[in-house]
Amino acid sequence: MPCLDVQVPAADGHSNGTLHVPEGDGPWPGVLVFPDAGGVRETFSRMGDRLAGMGYVVLIPDIYYRGGQWAPFDVATLFTDDKERARMRRLAAALTNEAIIADAGGVRRITRK
Repeated sequence: MPCLDVQVPAADGHSNGTLHVPEGDGPWPGVLVFPDAGGVRETFSRMGDRLAGMGYVVLIPDIYYRGGQWAPFDVATLFTDDKERARMRRLAAALTNEAIIADAGGVRRITRK
């Protein structure tokens, strides 16, 4: 399955993301996958590939784009390491319901990186 790096216009700038595309000719139904508190990581890439293999085009945006560049979390220790949990909370603090709804509105205007 092709996996494209894309930029999604978002409420407070742009979110980098990946677009997982089925083989063949579209149109295909779309799926928007918002990562959990651990953020974008390999698990979500595999999920996008699996859904694309089932015939869906899948967009996975970086939910923490407001925080700038950030290092991925190790979810095995995210909730047991006080420093990592605090870092995740700082990034997640910007994820109000309103912000998430506003960000979701940008998915119609994605561009290839």
